[in-house]
Amino acid sequence: MSAYWPAGLPAPRLGASFTTAMKRQSSEFDVAQIERVTDKNLKQRLSGSWLFTEEQFQVFIAWWVHVCGDGSAWFTMEWDNRPGMAQFQSKYSSQQDGNMRVVSVELLIDYA
Repeated sequence: MSAYWPAGLPAPRLGASFTTAMKRQSSEFDVAQIERVTDKNLKQRLSGSWLFTEEQFQVFIAWWVHVCGDGSAWFTMEWDNRPGMAQFQSKYSSQQDGNMRVVSVELLIDYA
């Protein structure tokens, strides 16, 4: 069972670096090497960050601990205007920026 992203919290800003098609198989030919994807399930590993108010940050922490199992559960959310599943791949880091909090974490996103 997956968790749901809390209503009222903003979507993340996603980083530009990512990897896709983790399972590939290559031929052993010297000329015209052929590579094919053996798992067409599109997963991306990328960095995400949020800009939260202090109240939103407290909601995020409560959700992280109690709903998402300290960040280990898969959760559903809309990413780049399309639905997908995501899982945190690292613990989050938080920095105070005036009266806002910047939260950063590495994510694995599954669009299948």
